[in-house]
Amino acid sequence: MKYGIFSDIHGNLEALEAVLAAMTNLEVDRRVCLGDVVGYGPNPNECVELVRKHADLTILGNHDSVALGWEASENFNFYARRAIEWTRENLTTQSKEFLKSLRYMECENDLCFVHASPHSPRTGITSRISRMPPIPSIFPRAHLFHRAHPLSRDRGT
Repeated sequence: MKYGIFSDIHGNLEALEAVLAAMTNLEVDRRVCLGDVVGYGPNPNECVELVRKHADLTILGNHDSVALGWEASENFNFYARRAIEWTRENLTTQSKEFLKSLRYMECENDLCFVHASPHSPRTGITSRISRMPPIPSIFPRAHLFHRAHPLSRDRGT
C-alpha cells in the first residue's frame, strides 16, 4: 500500500491543493494528514473541508486543539497566538465539529500515526532525541510523525 502523508497545512489552501494534486498524480492508496490543519493561514475552513473530503485518516494537531480552546496558546509566540485567536473566531461550526472528532494518535495495522511524537502526542519532542527511550520499547510498530525525523521501515511497496 502506498501512503501519502502530509501535515502542517496551517490554513494554507494553495499548498494543500498542490499536495493533494501531487498525491493524485502519485496514485497513493491512502492519504493521511498528521494534523495542524489550521493556524497561521487565511483559509482554515476551506482547508478543513478539503482534508475532511480527501484524507482517509486525520490526526489532531496542537494548533487544531488550541483553535478549539482545548489547550492554551501560552507557548505560542506572539504571531502564532494572534493567528490562532483569529482562526478560533473564524472557524465554522462544521469545521469545529470535524476537528473535535480527531484524536492525537491513531494506529492501524502495524503503523502508528501521531502529530507530535509517540512519546508525547500533544507536545512533541522537547528535549534531545538521544535522551528518549527507543520508540520500539514503547510501541512495537512503525511510527510516522511530523516533529522529528520520521521512523519508518520498508512497507514492501
